[in-house]
Amino acid sequence: MKFSLKASLFLTAIALTASTLAQNSTSPIGTNCNVISNRTVIAGDTLSAIADSTNTTLTQILFVNPQISNPRSINVGDAIRIPNPQCVAPAAPPLAEPTATCSNGTAATITVVSGDTLIVIAKEKLGITLPALLAANPQVKNPNAIEVGQVLNVPLCGAAGGGGGGRNNTEVGNGNRRTGRKRWVVDNVMR
Repeated sequence: MKFSLKASLFLTAIALTASTLAQNSTSPIGTNCNVISNRTVIAGDTLSAIADSTNTTLTQILFVNPQISNPRSINVGDAIRIPNPQCVAPAAPPLAEPTATCSNGTAATITVVSGDTLIVIAKEKLGITLPALLAANPQVKNPNAIEVGQVLNVPLCGAAGGGGGGRNNTEVGNGNRRTGRKRWVVDNVMR
C-alpha cells in the first residue's frame, strides 16, 4: 500500500503543479509592457520592420503607442516607443482594407525599393487599393515583376487639374506618361 500511496501522491503533485503553471502562464493584458527604448522612424521604416528588428510584435508596439491611429501610416521623425519583448498585449483588430483610389501624399511618384511588392506599396505605403495603383501605371505589364529602382506613378487626391483619380500626368510624344511634379523617391513619400 505504501507504493500505491506514494504513486498517488506523486500523481497529485504533478497535477497540481501543471494546474498552477497553466494559471500563471496566462498573464493579464499589459503585463511586462514597460518601454525599454525609443526609436525614431527613418526613411523606409514600417512598424512591422521595426517590430522585427526589436524582437517585438506589431501588436506590442501598437499597445504602447496609442498615438498611432493607422499602423500603415508612420512618418520619418516619428518617435516610436519599444516595449519589453515579454509584453502581454491585447490582440490588435485587423486592419481594414484600403478603399481609397488616390493618395493624400504629395509625391507624384514612388521608387520601388528592395522588399516592395505592388500590394505593399499600395496598401502599406500609400493606403490605396491595388487596382488604383495599377490604373495609374499602365506601363506595368506584369504586376508580379516589378524591379528595384522602377518608378511608379502615384494617383494623388486633389492634384491640380487632377480630377479623375488625382493624377497629374501629361502625355509625352510617344504615349509615355510623365508627371508634372518633382520625382521623389520612397524616402519622401508621406506614410
